[in-house]
Amino acid sequence: MFWIRTFLSELNACQWVGVLVARVAGGLLFFLSGRGKLFVPERRKQMRETLVAAKVPFPDFNAVFVSIVEFVFGFLLVLGLATPLACVMLSCVMIVAIATTAIQNIKATSPLAWLSEFLYVPDVLYLVILFWLFLSGPGWLSIDHLYSPKLVPSISKVNSLDDRGRVGIALLVLRVTVFLVMFVWTIDKFVRPAYAASVYEHFYSLQGFGPGLIYVIGRSWCS
Repeated sequence: MFWIRTFLSELNACQWVGVLVARVAGGLLFFLSGRGKLFVPERRKQMRETLVAAKVPFPDFNAVFVSIVEFVFGFLLVLGLATPLACVMLSCVMIVAIATTAIQNIKATSPLAWLSEFLYVPDVLYLVILFWLFLSGPGWLSIDHLYSPKLVPSISKVNSLDDRGRVGIALLVLRVTVFLVMFVWTIDKFVRPAYAASVYEHFYSLQGFGPGLIYVIGRSWCS
C-alpha cells in the first residue's frame, strides 16, 4: 500500500498541471471565439442573429461587447493575469448565454430529462471550470502568481494551509459537479435510451446505437 500512498501524494503535488490545462484550454476557447466574432464578418453576423433570436436588447452593441469580453478576458485567462476578474466576466457571459439561449432550447418535460439536457449544454461545463478556477486560483505558472505578492504584499502572508484549503474547496466543487453530470447521464441512458442514442449521433456522429448497446454503456459508467 506504500506505493499507492506515494502515487497519490505525487498526484497531489501535480495539481497545478490540471489547473494549468483547464486555464489555458478555457482561455483559448474564449479567446478564439471572441476573435472570430470580432474579425470574421460571418461569425459576427451569426452572433447578432443569435442575440436577436434570444430577444437580447441592443443586439449590435452586445454582439461587439460580448466578443470583446471573450477576446480580452480569454487572453488574460491564458496568461493567468487578473484571473478572478477574467473568471467573473466570462462567467457572466456564460450565465446570460445559458439563460437566454440554452435553457430555451430544452424541450424536456420531466425534471430528470430536463436536468440531463441541461448538463449536456457545453456552456454549463465552461461555467463550472470558470468557477473552479475562480476558487483555486491560476496556479503557480501564471502572471498572477509571479507578480501578485509584489503588487499586493498582503497576499504573500497567506500560508500554505490556506492555499490547500482554497484548492480543496475548488476540487470538491468540481468533483461533486462531475459526479452529478455523470450520474444524471448514466440514469438517462437507462430511462431514455433512444434519446441517449440521438445524443451520440448528433454530437459524435455515431449511428446505430440500439437500446442494448446504450444499456451496456450505462452499465459500464456505473462501475
